[in-house]
Amino acid sequence: MNFIDLPKPVYDETLASWLFRCANNRRSRAGQRFRLEDRPRTWWVGIELKTADADTDFVAAENKLREAGYETNSKILERVFAPQKNNFVGWSFRRFFCAECLRQDVSEGRLPAWRKSWCYEYASVCAIHRKQLDILADPSHISKAWDAFVQHCNSST
Repeated sequence: MNFIDLPKPVYDETLASWLFRCANNRRSRAGQRFRLEDRPRTWWVGIELKTADADTDFVAAENKLREAGYETNSKILERVFAPQKNNFVGWSFRRFFCAECLRQDVSEGRLPAWRKSWCYEYASVCAIHRKQLDILADPSHISKAWDAFVQHCNSST
């Protein structure tokens, strides 16, 4: 997958994180930028509110990219962004993040990226920085990584 105008996926990045960074990329041609919904699609099943998984809906991502003028294939997206383990928690429970990873992203000149390794059932420590993961107050937006970075900056002295 080689999109000249789109940001290169960060190692271990989730699909929704990459799409958010694509939608906000300055180098994308204005006619090809696309906007993602602020929150994943939700629906009711009886009394339970279900949430679409923006990190594993590869067909919807392919459609968004096609609408923006990029040719891709959902199988390629799946190969790059699919979780490597089965214990990926539900969308609304993906709220743990490593502030050091997000700061490193920004210091390298890109929007922060949400990592798949933070989304597994027993994730509590960053595999890279060996630090306890922080908790995002509102994990319901596609912009999780940016929201987490802002939350961290606002809570830091």
